[in-house]
Amino acid sequence: KEWPVNIKKMTTTKVALNTTDDAASKNKVESSKPNVPAAASVDYDAAARLSYNASGANGDFKVFKDEYLVKMSGMIAQKHQAKRKAEKEEQAEAARVVEGEKARAAEAAAAEQKAAAGERAIARADAERK
Repeated sequence: KEWPVNIKKMTTTKVALNTTDDAASKNKVESSKPNVPAAASVDYDAAARLSYNASGANGDFKVFKDEYLVKMSGMIAQKHQAKRKAEKEEQAEAARVVEGEKARAAEAAAAEQKAAAGERAIARADAERK
């Protein structure tokens, strides 16, 4: 199986600057495009083959590839589970922060109401004395 890969054609530009008085008229700009195909393909087994060659294994590539895919699938599953766990922990921490902020806001509102009630009581007592 081959997977198409799009490669943008890159342009390299060489600029030769002349530092004499009439430099603007003597500057040269050259452009070249490398011979890169518009689409290239990568072998489906490329990662397994690279790992096989790097390991120096002498056995059957098909057996190595099957083991490689099992190991890589397991590693990816572990990383995915770790990421999901971290996301859940972050969400739980955010929920705790929100609940804490709500509790502090409620405490502040209650303290404000208590202070206002105290001020009203003082004002009534002052009014009764007069």
